[in-house]
Amino acid sequence: MLCIEPTLMVAPVALIAARLIGARTVLHVQDLEVDACFAVGHLRHIPWLEAFAARLERRILARFDRLITISARMADRLVAKGVASERIAVVRNWVDLDHIRPLEGPAPIARSLVLASPIASRSIRAISAPSRVLAT
Repeated sequence: MLCIEPTLMVAPVALIAARLIGARTVLHVQDLEVDACFAVGHLRHIPWLEAFAARLERRILARFDRLITISARMADRLVAKGVASERIAVVRNWVDLDHIRPLEGPAPIARSLVLASPIASRSIRAISAPSRVLAT
């Protein structure tokens, strides 16, 4: 069973569901939410609260069979939180814009999938607009 963080608060539900059906568990960590909450001020720096949140996070992380994260630095932070490095895999969720760019027109596969209609083309352009902005 795959669970994606944030939000960490759904992780216990995934763990319970996996246990009920006998599934293995994978947590895909895109952000360390507890650290971020204190860093940006969503939670006040109260020593007992920070300790409680850190302990809860470590207990949740320890119960997943595997963890996937988006960078080596994030993997190092998970190890610092007590996760064994052999349980962590890094899968980057971004692309190298020097090698992957939006096409100027509809892709050949789009025509074969009837995605080259005017309505579909406008929708695809609207969805891909952020990638064009990032590419410039």
